[in-house]
Amino acid sequence: MNTSLLIGVEEYADPQIRAVPFAGADARGLAAALAQLGIGEAKRDLLVDAQATKTIVESRVRQAIRSLSADDTLYLYYAGHGYSKDGRGFLTCHDTQLADLEATSIALDWLL
Repeated sequence: MNTSLLIGVEEYADPQIRAVPFAGADARGLAAALAQLGIGEAKRDLLVDAQATKTIVESRVRQAIRSLSADDTLYLYYAGHGYSKDGRGFLTCHDTQLADLEATSIALDWLL
């Protein structure tokens, strides 16, 4: 069975972080394409802007992984800002704070 978690962070709560034009539209577009491929709405988790906080994204990742069996596929899509610090990669969330980037973003090593 196929499951997807699609994240688009176009607008940030911290006004110092610039917007990512079309990130939300891109995530919605992929959700529509997956629907055409037969991935039902219950298996397409779409988080855009204010829905894509660090807490919510991390929770949905854990829930998606727990729902998988050995033969399942998880499609994970992210559109937004990413950055690296001291050789570690991070993805930003709607509630990422520029003054506290590492603690308010998602570490790729945790995600992967």
